[in-house]
Amino acid sequence: MKTKRFVFEAKTCLACPLRERCVKGSAGRTITLHPQEDLVQQARAFQHAEAFREMYSLRVVVEHRIARLIQLGIRKTRYFGRRKTLFQVLMAATVANLTLMANATGGVGAFIFSSIAAASFLTLLLILSEHKKSAKDILAA
Repeated sequence: MKTKRFVFEAKTCLACPLRERCVKGSAGRTITLHPQEDLVQQARAFQHAEAFREMYSLRVVVEHRIARLIQLGIRKTRYFGRRKTLFQVLMAATVANLTLMANATGGVGAFIFSSIAAASFLTLLLILSEHKKSAKDILAA
């Protein structure tokens, strides 16, 4: 993939009626296209489609969940090693899900959130049982 560049000389721009909108100086105009310009144009067109709005609404939910995990401290690990870092992330996810469940207003939403919280907690227990250690032992290692 190559970058495409179009160069217009100053004399060409002087004759153009839209010169004031396009060129700021006395020189001509250079236009550079992204190597994947077709893909960029498709993405811009997709932003105006109904399917994008549906997808974007789901994305917002995920981004809020990630932001909540960052508030709970997953940006910086407090421990060394993958196992301890995974433990920290699972603890933060459990706290986030339990908080979300506590704030739920009942109905289907409460069921979904309680299922997510239970899954996080069970994953945490699975990791602890897999390593046959308690949380205290993992953090002390």
